[in-house]
Amino acid sequence: MSMSKNPVAYADCYENFERAIVADRGLVIKFDTVTRARYEVLRMNQARVLDRRTQMKVLPEGHPRYGFSDYDILIFRRDGSNVYITRHPADASALNVEEL
Repeated sequence: MSMSKNPVAYADCYENFERAIVADRGLVIKFDTVTRARYEVLRMNQARVLDRRTQMKVLPEGHPRYGFSDYDILIFRRDGSNVYITRHPADASALNVEEL
């Protein structure tokens, strides 16, 4: 099964992305089956790819946001039939980073 290349087909994904960005802890979407949850994660990733492509069309090459999506800060995680949409930590200094 191929995925649509029309961003309009992913309006529900973009709506959930916006909600997850402003939510304190993100979102959980509860689907009726694991198969549906897997498919929706595929759709979310495709929506993000299409948003990156749109940015490449509207921004000049060399722009800091060229090729990036505003939704790249989101993490999609599936646990059974639940899909969690959360944000990457905003403050990288809160992470413990060590050289090997």
